[in-house]
Amino acid sequence: MAARPWGRAGSSPPHARDGTRIAGAGYCPDASSIGVECWEIPSTVIQSINYDPATRTLSVWFVPGNRYDFDDVPPQAYAAFRKASSKGRFFNAFIRDRYSYHLVEQSQSG
Repeated sequence: MAARPWGRAGSSPPHARDGTRIAGAGYCPDASSIGVECWEIPSTVIQSINYDPATRTLSVWFVPGNRYDFDDVPPQAYAAFRKASSKGRFFNAFIRDRYSYHLVEQSQSG
């Protein structure tokens, strides 16, 4: 299953194959206003990602809904992340301990 962009102005929030709304879909900013896209990720751990090339910030929403921003991530790392067959493995090997990060938004459900 390929990643699919969402979060553009006027688009409806993403839904799972069974038609239910994906939790946390509202976390993605209005991407068209800042020139970035959000991507729903086929992963059991990572819900979606967003990359802002102007600031080199990678935002990662995890399945519980927590959002972390990773600083100074090169565009090549983001491109490789999107193409990786296992998003969780790629994140653990090439993102998690390599870039500074901070919690931006914590899930209200946990």
